[in-house]
Amino acid sequence: MRKAKALIILLIIIIIPIFYLNATSRNAQWTVMVYMNGDNNLEGYGIKDFNEMEVIGSLSDINIIVQFDRSISYDQSNGNWTTCRRYYVTQDNNTSLISSELIEDIGEVDMGDPITLANFANWAKSNYPASHYLLVMWDHGDGWRKAGGSIEPIRAVSYDESSGNQISVANGELSQALELIGHIDIIGFDACLMQMWEVMVNVSEYADCMVGSEETESAYGWNYTGFLNDLSISPMMDPISLGKSIINNSNLATLSVVDLTQIGNLTLCVDTFALELMRAKDEGYTDTIKTARNRTHNFYEWSYIDLYDFADHIRLSNVPEALKYTALQVMNSIDNVVKETHNTCMDAYGISISHPTSLTYYNSLYSNLEVAYLTKWDEYLRGCMYNDSAGIYNDIGSNWVGIDTINLDGSPYSFWGYDVDTSFHAAVRFTSSKPCSIKAIIAFFNHEFDYSLYIYNTGKYLMPDSILHMQTGTAHNCWNYIPLPIPIVLQSDDDFWVSIYTENAYYPIGVDNGSWASHRSYCSFDGENWEEALENSTFYNFNIRAEVQYFTYMSVIDQKIKKEINQKQECINMKIYPNPFNEIAEISFNISQIGERKENKLKIYDITGKLIKQLIFSNKIGLQKVFWDGKDYLGNYVPDGVYFCKIKTGNLKELKKIVIMR
Repeated sequence: MRKAKALIILLIIIIIPIFYLNATSRNAQWTVMVYMNGDNNLEGYGIKDFNEMEVIGSLSDINIIVQFDRSISYDQSNGNWTTCRRYYVTQDNNTSLISSELIEDIGEVDMGDPITLANFANWAKSNYPASHYLLVMWDHGDGWRKAGGSIEPIRAVSYDESSGNQISVANGELSQALELIGHIDIIGFDACLMQMWEVMVNVSEYADCMVGSEETESAYGWNYTGFLNDLSISPMMDPISLGKSIINNSNLATLSVVDLTQIGNLTLCVDTFALELMRAKDEGYTDTIKTARNRTHNFYEWSYIDLYDFADHIRLSNVPEALKYTALQVMNSIDNVVKETHNTCMDAYGISISHPTSLTYYNSLYSNLEVAYLTKWDEYLRGCMYNDSAGIYNDIGSNWVGIDTINLDGSPYSFWGYDVDTSFHAAVRFTSSKPCSIKAIIAFFNHEFDYSLYIYNTGKYLMPDSILHMQTGTAHNCWNYIPLPIPIVLQSDDDFWVSIYTENAYYPIGVDNGSWASHRSYCSFDGENWEEALENSTFYNFNIRAEVQYFTYMSVIDQKIKKEINQKQECINMKIYPNPFNEIAEISFNISQIGERKENKLKIYDITGKLIKQLIFSNKIGLQKVFWDGKDYLGNYVPDGVYFCKIKTGNLKELKKIVIMR
């Protein structure tokens, strides 16, 4: 009997801890992480918001974790502690006294340091794991910029009065913190003026959803009791639904919920919109555009305007149809990206954008943002002009030399076709006379068929070499305008080739029947061996054109920015071989500066801006190499096409195109 009792006791000793471990290690559905920087004049409002959280408190499916840094100056309640503490928020109904479980007092810390933010979030994720994470940045906010010189304590986000620091978007500090944290479901800014396109692009690779305000918020901020109560009732809610709950429970702010997975498409639309704005300015519509800008709703920071409202004013203005169309594309994309809005003003549609009224107020820090590398919006802001005289060139003697089938003086011309029984490549060689970029390809087709468009650089013997770009489409029996998703930048005297690939099509590509020889139209039946079309009696000059652009810079500061960017690119000198590739590509680069991280990442994106893969390289100076096998982060092969490699280390950045052809 004694042995039996001893055995039972032993089993209890063993089994109870197992049950306890299973119960405590089970992940919650949500961990809400609030980075509450009260080391400034918002300290008292932090006390109020903390007590709002305690009305609900943490539950089995919800962890509410707060890191609260207080000030020595503004609020003496709750023991008047002035250090930084971490709390596990528990339920209580006293709305003036914080009674949650104190996990640790970490002393005085700099809440304006991105490393402090990363340390908190990683600590919370490790100790309170969940299926989903909401990270709330609680403090002052000022959008993308670091508002140096302001007498008000508004500095990007998370202004720490003791240190005088803040977490800047333009200087890369916010993205640095988020990269160290890893993926989160929602990033929320209970702070003013943060719901900007520039900020969204910066954080989109780290989070799926973003909640914030285009305008200033009341100091009372979000209603934490309201949305945490909704979450306690429905802990299985998805990120977008929780975002909607946050804004629908807050009655005092202009808030919106944005699907960050769709930001890439909006960025492409803004890029095209900027190009057409520059073209319209060059055509004499500057005053019309300025009027539309001045009629657009702006926010407390007067250079921040509502993007949808601006596009709508452009759409309704007397401007070229191409500009109206791109404005409508921006509006449609915003309708898709913004999932919910709660407005205190009529013309706030969920996303703001920086648009100073003149170049005088342009902030040079803007060039550090991701959007300055991905789009032409910064060129538009800096007063660059789309020079239409560098548009479509076809005749010999132009700045760009391609085919000579179209006389710009209006002389008549005719189109012929040719019969193709096998796979066929038609190509035209173009030569630049100054640095600029390819915006679109225009080709005349005599038949409807599926095609592949290739743009090559020039190799030995003036023949097509590496593929710079590839895309597919369906041709129509007319002139076809084929825009490139991202313009291809070329330097002076660079040759490039435009090739149309067809298979078993009848009279596919229009040719000119004139007797002159451009010596720039080539044909190939295998894509490797090329012959001049005019040497083959079947063909003449192919009707393929290139639409190009260059920019006239209007200020010394702009030239300085471009010079700095070029210097950064020269320092990294990224090279990809082979490019295109079908199995594995070697990506080499030279690192002349190192950052604070122990390891760095080369990031690979698709053409929509979606992060596909990250490749780790060491934090050391000198030549380094990484290899990509064409797989995404899940180990699946990505489709053939164009992707982008991006390196950022220290103060250096470089973006380069890579093509997969299997």
